[in-house]
Amino acid sequence: MKLRVKTAKYYVLKSALMVFMGTAPFSDGGAENLLSNSGFEEGTAGWVNFWGETGSLSTERFRTGTKSARINQFEGRPHGSGWAQTAEGLEVGAIYRADAHVYRNVDTVTAHVWIVPQGNFPYPRASTTSEKTQTTGTWELISCEMPARMIDSWQGGSLMVHVLAEGTGEVWVDDVSLSQVKTAMRQKAELATVIAFPIAPAAKKAQAYLDRGEISFAGARDLDSALTDFGEVLRLVPEDTNTCLLALSGVLETYRRQNDFSNATRVVRQIVDDYTFAGTADHAKEVTKFGNALVEEADHLVPNYAEALQRLDEATNLYQRAITTYTAIDAAAHKVAIEIAEDKLIAVRQDIKEYRADDGNK
Repeated sequence: MKLRVKTAKYYVLKSALMVFMGTAPFSDGGAENLLSNSGFEEGTAGWVNFWGETGSLSTERFRTGTKSARINQFEGRPHGSGWAQTAEGLEVGAIYRADAHVYRNVDTVTAHVWIVPQGNFPYPRASTTSEKTQTTGTWELISCEMPARMIDSWQGGSLMVHVLAEGTGEVWVDDVSLSQVKTAMRQKAELATVIAFPIAPAAKKAQAYLDRGEISFAGARDLDSALTDFGEVLRLVPEDTNTCLLALSGVLETYRRQNDFSNATRVVRQIVDDYTFAGTADHAKEVTKFGNALVEEADHLVPNYAEALQRLDEATNLYQRAITTYTAIDAAAHKVAIEIAEDKLIAVRQDIKEYRADDGNK
């Protein structure tokens, strides 16, 4: 009988397949709860009752200990409410999981746990949420995980955990937790495995490059590696508008961190030209951002006033175009956006006057 010797290549491919299929061991960050007073035994200390005064401390129903938090969604309330707490100083690029135990005694109200990224991000990031409650008359565990790219800040990550109730009725909340389930190093290693897997679909590889680029940008501050990975996303899935916009936004912020404002402007121009449709609100929004990029570039071109004035003249035209587009769509609905563009237009015209004066006094 001939024995088969498994080579190193075999184990690499096996590991890649496990990651690709989602069967690789996931948690390596420990189970430390990063939230304080998670069971409300210290009252509501550390928690905020958001979107209305609907919360209270309860001693009539609890999962562990002697207390829980209650959410009272009274009839006619137009939106949900609940309890929230923010955890700060998180590892950028790691994966975090939120768990909450909830109880409802009627099916006219639902609850879910929701993770929301905090701070300033290179581009807008969506939150992530659990499935809504399915049972009544018993405590139910609801959970969700935050992808690596949602946890970002140049200074360090922070996440807010919300337990949200919607509908009409009461919900009790107990034993809420936020824990790290995968370190950034582990996440980058698994992303590299997906990228190297020979038969991984382009979309899956592109997502891996995007996630790894964001970890390099915000976690390791390795801007050159971030640019390379974001560029791979654009190469792999050029027709995937949403993914490409995320990658381009990452490229934009990376250039800005490198003080390369000329290339930053080029990226915004590409977003406007290739990924928006004229006459739409999205187009007007990106055109306004294009104007902002030109103003920023102009500021860094001084004392080359001729070049700076050229950028400001183009920015003036862009702000005017954005105002015209918003007005044509629905001036009332886009009142705030129009006012912002108008304010920027006034500021740019003032900058033009000052630059011309300064240029004449050289």
